[in-house]
Amino acid sequence: MNNRITVSALALIVAAGAVSADTNRAYVDQIGTDNTLSVTQSGGSDNQAGTTPDGGDIDAITQNGNGNTGAILQKGDNNLIGVNTNGAVHQKGDDNLFSITQDTDSNVVSLVRQNSSADGSTARENELTILQTGGNGNRVDMTSQSNTGGGLNAIVVTQD
Repeated sequence: MNNRITVSALALIVAAGAVSADTNRAYVDQIGTDNTLSVTQSGGSDNQAGTTPDGGDIDAITQNGNGNTGAILQKGDNNLIGVNTNGAVHQKGDDNLFSITQDTDSNVVSLVRQNSSADGSTARENELTILQTGGNGNRVDMTSQSNTGGGLNAIVVTQD
């Protein structure tokens, strides 16, 4: 199964008839292999991705399966990823990639998790890249990668 989801918060707001581009929210759940997820939130501030609605107990952005790719791009101030009691970006499976880019001030990546049980037969099992650039007060609170099968995971965090 090959699914592709592209979420543009600005486009969703225009389609809904709203006039403001601030405080956009993205929640996604994908199950299967070779899924692609792309969330772009730009043109405003206070955007949220993977932030559980109303403090619920589910991961707000989840990819469950092997060979999945995810990307979140947020431009503007005070953007949040994986914030709230149980909010998170979570990839479960082998050979998954996830990329997060936040541009400008006071952005937060609170929790990103990747879990695998692969045996290390590929060069990397799960890979996470976080880039925070163009401002001050950006932070990454927690990333977590686990592999019960002995494979390798990689995390790259860049803040400038």
